[in-house]
Amino acid sequence: MRAAITLALAIALLAGSLGCPDTTLRAEDFDDSCAEKANCVPVFLGDLCSGCTCPNAAISAIENTRYLRERDAIDCGPFATPTSCSCEAAFADCVEERCVFEEGHYVPPPDAGPDAG
Repeated sequence: MRAAITLALAIALLAGSLGCPDTTLRAEDFDDSCAEKANCVPVFLGDLCSGCTCPNAAISAIENTRYLRERDAIDCGPFATPTSCSCEAAFADCVEERCVFEEGHYVPPPDAGPDAG
């Protein structure tokens, strides 16, 4: 009996010390400054292992490579359930020198011509 309690305590302590991996991408971890629309890209921020990962935010395009590297390094483990979802078209814009997320619509620049978008 004593061995079983000791083993259970050891397992609980080990599990607690290992902790759960962080599977969340946070806005504060990525720069969102910009000078123009081309400086911004739409991305998903939040818990990558919680289901649908449609874009829901915008970051500076210079951060995109780092974002992709960090996103691809997250392992949801064997219990992750793949979620099939349909994402709206996502765009990013630069407003007051900050990247902002825009969903579902695209307005071509005035000089893009009638066939743009």
